[in-house]
Amino acid sequence: MKQVRLRDGYRIFQQKDGLGLTQDSVLLADFCSLRPGERAIELGCGQGGLWVLTLLKHPGATLDALELDPVSLEQARENAARCGLSERGQFFQGDAADFRPAGFHYDVCLSNPPYAIPGPPSPDERRRLARSGAPEPFFQGIKGMLGQKGRFYFCWPARHFFRAAELLQENGFSPRQVRFVHGKPGEEAQLALVMARRGLGESQILPPLVLRDEMGEYTQEYRRIHGVMEEE
Repeated sequence: MKQVRLRDGYRIFQQKDGLGLTQDSVLLADFCSLRPGERAIELGCGQGGLWVLTLLKHPGATLDALELDPVSLEQARENAARCGLSERGQFFQGDAADFRPAGFHYDVCLSNPPYAIPGPPSPDERRRLARSGAPEPFFQGIKGMLGQKGRFYFCWPARHFFRAAELLQENGFSPRQVRFVHGKPGEEAQLALVMARRGLGESQILPPLVLRDEMGEYTQEYRRIHGVMEEE
């Protein structure tokens, strides 16, 4: 079990197998915006790291969570209780491809989907499960659970961004805000942070987020966002 210390004294625990909190999720939690009173859900919450960070950033918000792996889901529930956040959302076991809320649509969907991760299959069985699905049913599922004026926040490898844009278009969405993340000035983008809505609309390309300066030191903005350190 690995302990992760967050800002303001909050801590979560993560099992070493399964998908845990990543840098991408930390950046996504800072990028997304939740308003008080909105119905929101995280799809594929893993062990709850992104869920906790998002609620800590938005004190007046609530956020449900959906996870296919029952072991990760139970760890997410424990982390929610540990941080005193259990009353700020419900946890569901299921697949985003066919999950539908009962009698309403969500205002916001949030996800760090694992589908675009390149490379050989993971030796970890639970990681393989998380990455075994195809992205097409996932994006189709978003269409069924998000309201007409809803927002979908997600991150995606920058070099595969146009594939994400295609998947959005195929399901009636378009990217409305995009922020590319670069390791250093002048390097190609590593990650795209995206907010999408239904229908067509102009895409706002936000100023890039650069993680390190020319000397290899963390930038001031990244220091503000990150604030997470791991302990064994």
